[in-house]
Amino acid sequence: MQNITINKTSYVSPDSCAFGDYGGAGALGLANIKDLLATTKNILELSFGDISDIIRLNENGVDSIKDIQANIISKFSALHPDNNHKFKQPNIIHVFGDYGSETVYINESKYSDTLEALADYPCIDEETLSQIESDWEIEAFNDYASSDLKNKLPENEQDKLNSLPIEKQNLIVWNAYRQAMEDCNEYPIIELSNAFIDTDKIALTFTAIIKKQLANEDLKQWKK
Repeated sequence: MQNITINKTSYVSPDSCAFGDYGGAGALGLANIKDLLATTKNILELSFGDISDIIRLNENGVDSIKDIQANIISKFSALHPDNNHKFKQPNIIHVFGDYGSETVYINESKYSDTLEALADYPCIDEETLSQIESDWEIEAFNDYASSDLKNKLPENEQDKLNSLPIEKQNLIVWNAYRQAMEDCNEYPIIELSNAFIDTDKIALTFTAIIKKQLANEDLKQWKK
C-alpha cells in the first residue's frame, strides 16, 4: 500500500487495486480498478512517472498543487489551476504505465468506507472478477488451447472435424473443452494478466468426447 499527499489530502493505493503484466494483484486488481472507475466521478489520470515525482516532492515536504504542477513531468489540464479555474481535488487518481500496468490512488477522507471494506475483503464485486477471468479463459482458448486440443486428436477425428462447417467445428470443440475441464476437475490457471490452460491434462477426455460427438454427427448424416 502506498500513499501520496496533494493539497494536504491523502491518497491511498491499496495492493488489491494494482494490475500489470509483471506485478500487481492480477484479475482481482483489474476488477477493482474497473469497478472504482465505473462508479466514481472526478478522476485524475496520471502516469507512474508523475506519481514518482509527487512521492519525491512529498518526501521533501511539498504537497501544494502549485509546487506539484511546477515539477511534474506530464502536464495535465487538471493539474493546471489558474486565475479562472480552481484546482478540484480528485476523488481517485488513475495511474497508468508500461506493459499495461495501472493502479488507483483513492481519496482517503472521502472513501474511507471503501478502503476499510477492501482491507476486510479485497474484492469489490465478485461478478466483475468472474467476468474478467472468464474473458481471459476464452482468450487463451482461442489463442492456443483450441488448436492444441485439435492437434492431439487422432488423424481420423481431425479429418471428420475439419469436414464440418467452421461454425459447427468451433461449437463442438468449445463444448468438448468445457465438458473435459468439468469431467477432469480442471480449471484455467489465472496468472497476472492472462489465463493458462493445461491442455495435456484434459487431452484424453477431450478426445473421447469429440469421438462421441462426431459419431453422433455421422449418425445424423446417415439418418438423412
